[in-house]
Amino acid sequence: AQVNAKDAAGSAALDEAAWKGQAAIATVLLKRGADVMVRNKDTGATPLHEAATKGHADVVRVLLASGADANAYDNSSTTPLDEALRYRHRAVVGLLMEKSGKMSRAAVLRQMQDAIMRGQIDMVALLLEKGANPNARTPGGGMLLHDAALKGHKEITELLLAAGADVNALNSAGGTPLHDAALGGHANVLALLLSKGANPAVTERETGATPLHHAASWGRTEALELLLKAGADPNVPNKFGTRPLKSALTNGHIQAAELLRRYKARE
Repeated sequence: AQVNAKDAAGSAALDEAAWKGQAAIATVLLKRGADVMVRNKDTGATPLHEAATKGHADVVRVLLASGADANAYDNSSTTPLDEALRYRHRAVVGLLMEKSGKMSRAAVLRQMQDAIMRGQIDMVALLLEKGANPNARTPGGGMLLHDAALKGHKEITELLLAAGADVNALNSAGGTPLHDAALGGHANVLALLLSKGANPAVTERETGATPLHHAASWGRTEALELLLKAGADPNVPNKFGTRPLKSALTNGHIQAAELLRRYKARE
């Protein structure tokens, strides 16, 4: 049989070996003249796409050693590296990046955001190791640190800060990661940000809200107490003249209101 013949689904034997993780069979096929860049007739995927998608590092090594293009696009403009990142195959990502598997800044940012939102610490660490910008601005107008703080991912927040992320970076509304941590009630992240120099007095440009306003509005008492202990002023009004105590009372958060009163907060 011809080594590069395709079945009814448009796949060659090398595609099948790559998909199933059969490194020994892939090696034999390549020695017999299999085209390392053979493409599926429908998807345009190469064997390297198949192996990367499934996380078969041994097959990826065999294919790369035989000249497979780590930057090849399939019909949906996806590379093998994109697939490895999507499915969190860390070993394969490392192999592809070492073989000059490059992504655009936009692609790196997209993958970083996805990993942060999913809490994938290992992938965030790997992308940072490979040069991802910890201060990249996201399409939504924030920074990666805002995303990590809002989701409450302390370990990822630590990674971003260690890589040089600006603890007081402003999003498009003028809010800081501290605002997001307070909004989400993530006291452990909030404490970390404060320990790294986050300013609890920053007011959002659009609303004039402080992190205290967010914590009070949502009844985040643990976050509220951390901010108050850090010196946040409980009597700063937002642009609508509303102080944190009023925000807490309006939303029925009595415990938060009592805490604010202990720090001499006024309505």
